Amino acid sequence: VLRVRASDVGFDPMPGTGLLAGLRGSFESELAGALALDAGSGDAVLSQFAARLSMPSGAARGSLEAGFLVDGAETRIEQRFAGIPRDWDGLVAAAPEGTIRIRGIDPAMIARLAPAGAGSIGILGRGAMTLDAATSTGNGEVEARFTLDAGAVDARGTMRASPARLGLEAFEATLALDAEATASLEFGDGVVLEPGANATISIPTLALVARDGGWWPDGDLAALVSASRVRVLVIPWMYIAMMGADGLKRSTELAILNANYMAARLKGHFEVLYTNAHGLCAHEFILDMRPFDKSAGIKIDDVAKRMIDYGFHAPTMSWPVPGTLMIEPTESESKAELDRFCDALIAIRAEIRAIEEGRADKADNPLKHAPH
Repeated sequence: VLRVRASDVGFDPMPGTGLLAGLRGSFESELAGALALDAGSGDAVLSQFAARLSMPSGAARGSLEAGFLVDGAETRIEQRFAGIPRDWDGLVAAAPEGTIRIRGIDPAMIARLAPAGAGSIGILGRGAMTLDAATSTGNGEVEARFTLDAGAVDARGTMRASPARLGLEAFEATLALDAEATASLEFGDGVVLEPGANATISIPTLALVARDGGWWPDGDLAALVSASRVRVLVIPWMYIAMMGADGLKRSTELAILNANYMAARLKGHFEVLYTNAHGLCAHEFILDMRPFDKSAGIKIDDVAKRMIDYGFHAPTMSWPVPGTLMIEPTESESKAELDRFCDALIAIRAEIRAIEEGRADKADNPLKHAPH
């Protein structure tokens, strides 16, 4: 049952204003019982609703006091205002000020009403949370200073809004996931928060301005972020998203082609391990350096050091097979760079052969003294 009481009701219409602008008086409402709210993908229960509204009259400001429960979460609104707004300018002129307090919000309830965002809501943690906001108006902007106290997240800051600008100032947030959690939490694309993750973020100013039919960043963005046990997978996600299905297929073909081209050039100089029945490899191949230890006293470390003199960092060494080099050229290198790499290894093989044939000393040679 919804009860509404009104007292001292009057109507003073003014030209060029809406109907509500001429309404004066006080109104009280109360909900007895409970009201089911259908949110499409879920439902909630509204109960203990009570509100009191006083319309502004003359120099007296209006006021709104309201309280209600939604699935056990208590919301309390206290606002004072100078008029009923019809647009943004009217909202600024009404100069609302007051507080909004919400106690006992359950993240599970939010996830139930908005299942599409359930994964992101999970970042708030378990247990009830609270949200406090204090509103005011000035300089043509509506300002809200807020604090959030959730199970895993504490945040505070100031939001400013006008028709042409949205701003976030003095924002600070801390995150601490339960170390005993049994699963990681995916938050957005490419960011994974593991059990026990900790993170802090501080943003002095973040602003968007309306321009050219859209919203654009305004000014410098400075942010301080520190984190532990947070896996940021943005780079691989961006690569996959920008390449697309056709691009990924093409890059895979090039990576396999490059690896087989290099393996073919080096086969006469080194033994290539683990090829298929046709002598081909996938996107990487393994060169066996172990025979050189017996034939010339040259170990895999000597080859890796000597490669530095030719301008290359050694590829994967002694994995998955000890005493080998695993070479993965990828799709991004040009043929000229592949040839330069192969030429360097062929030259090093010639230096090893000089040791094998006695033209260079086993202990005093370019490989043992590398890098130069």
